[in-house]
Amino acid sequence: MAGNREANQWQARTLAIMVELLELKNAFVFQLREKRRNPALIMMYAFIDICAALVKDGQKGNRAIFQSCVDTHAMMTGKPFTSYDLWAARSALLHAYSPLGDHTKPGGAKPIFYYGWSDPRAEFEAVLKAKGYQNFILLDIDAIQWVAIDIFNSIQRHVEKTPGFEDRLQKNAEHFLFDLQAFKLEDELTMLHRLAELNRPTE
Repeated sequence: MAGNREANQWQARTLAIMVELLELKNAFVFQLREKRRNPALIMMYAFIDICAALVKDGQKGNRAIFQSCVDTHAMMTGKPFTSYDLWAARSALLHAYSPLGDHTKPGGAKPIFYYGWSDPRAEFEAVLKAKGYQNFILLDIDAIQWVAIDIFNSIQRHVEKTPGFEDRLQKNAEHFLFDLQAFKLEDELTMLHRLAELNRPTE
């Protein structure tokens, strides 16, 4: 694939994939607007997982795939957490609906707690410490939102500018979960692309 291409030059399957990712992103943004914190968190971590699976490049194991995606595609400079902290938080939340899990034991990642909107940070931190939690990370929930959005935006940029990236995305998305409308969209875009190729003037 050539680099520096506009979105209207993407292959039909790439466009269908990006539309699906946009729908998933819009879903967690909606949950945040409705102030449904924990459902939004679950959706954001799942979204990052899905993006990581789409952009993997030879990594083996869910943790390596997740961390590579975050380190490569999110702006992590100056963040008070690492990709490993996020992996641990993701695993604990999705598997046990808890900030604590197998990866947050002593010597592992720090557990992450989240506040937002009208929560006074200092008061929330004091409550957590009073309940016996120590050595944790307290984040505005928007921090996770921006990691997820960073990754989505980075994928789009790489599809447009990085040779070979679109091929990798499509290979990893061989069995991507489309609904009927998405399958129809891909078929329609494929047809339009073929018609454009047939009508392109020959030199």
